[in-house]
Amino acid sequence: MPTPAQASWLLLLLTLPATGSEPVLCFTQYEESSGKCKGLLGGGVRVQDCCLNAAYAFQEPGSKLCHPCRSPKWSPWSSWTPCSMSCTEGSQLRHRRCVGWGGQCPEKQQPGALEWQLQACENQQCCPEMGGWSKWGPWTPCSVTCSKGTRTRHRRCDEPTPKCGGSCPGVAQESEACDTKQVCPTHGGWAAWGPWGPCSGTCHGGPNAPMEKRSRTCTAPEPSTKPPGKPCPGSAYEQRGCSGLPPCPVNGEWGPWQEWGPCTRPKMSQIKCQEIQGQQVRERDCIGRKLNGLRCSGDQQDIRYCYDINRCLLEGSWSEWSTWGLCTPACGPSPTRSRQRLCKAHLPNYARTITIVEGQGEKNVTFSGKPLAKCELLQGQRLVVEEKRPCLHAPACEDPEDEEL
Repeated sequence: MPTPAQASWLLLLLTLPATGSEPVLCFTQYEESSGKCKGLLGGGVRVQDCCLNAAYAFQEPGSKLCHPCRSPKWSPWSSWTPCSMSCTEGSQLRHRRCVGWGGQCPEKQQPGALEWQLQACENQQCCPEMGGWSKWGPWTPCSVTCSKGTRTRHRRCDEPTPKCGGSCPGVAQESEACDTKQVCPTHGGWAAWGPWGPCSGTCHGGPNAPMEKRSRTCTAPEPSTKPPGKPCPGSAYEQRGCSGLPPCPVNGEWGPWQEWGPCTRPKMSQIKCQEIQGQQVRERDCIGRKLNGLRCSGDQQDIRYCYDINRCLLEGSWSEWSTWGLCTPACGPSPTRSRQRLCKAHLPNYARTITIVEGQGEKNVTFSGKPLAKCELLQGQRLVVEEKRPCLHAPACEDPEDEEL
């Protein structure tokens, strides 16, 4: 039922003339997560009248598509449809919709318009082929050494062996009852647990968690001696953490290192693209210290030595092929996908260690920045080579709202 305020609004809408546009159903809410209209106010009103409140939404008669009265924008992407082929290569789709009123979505799309993406998929490379069973093997010994049990026999699915995930119809094992005609021993059983003992500590949250213990006996029943029974499985003792204790003091710990600073060298104006070592600095904060806990041990600041190669022109080589991208156009004829090889720079043959103070060992030197790569021409290209391939068995792009009607 509408609230009194909504009822007054509905009465106002129903009294306005419905000229200038087709009448619609007017709702009080648009649910972003599902794209559905909620809280029906009434029908037979103009879009302009319903959308005097930007929080409202509307549906055209005969359509389940809900439009919010706010400015148009793209909905989230739907999940991918199932692959069009259960085996071998196929394609799959996902979509999003322009929803809103009184304008356009990016790319000048009108409300209600769908945008599609298509990608190649492959649930498995080949299609299954069924196999055939071998003859049954011999029966196994009885499953128990006393009283009654079962025995089994097996057969193999290898005449012929199935291919590509195929199988043999039926079962690979069958069982039947067997009787050893022997008396069984009595195995041990645990009695009830005893009470919990005293706690081992006075606070929780320290390096050693305070615990309390309890025990039980193997007397319900005791194992038989003739024939010999098995002892009770498991432990005669167990422990658990104590509850109701005050917290222990918490020592501080170091947070994550900040990003490395620029590679620089004091009192020098130019070290870029040269075998001249600079320095980079990063810092971290001591966090989480509580209840008079200890401060963090170690250094707050970290320094490393570096060569500045940012935007330096370096010899390079071509990478391996990247993974395949999405299929385009998603809903058009002959969709294709592409992959790339990139020209990547080789790091200079600079010394990777330096000695700062004699007798104190060597320090590592790293490279800082993103260089520019120079490669031999590949298929007429200097930086990027692209390969395209058609996407197979693409499903049709059908409006999911139409399928619901």
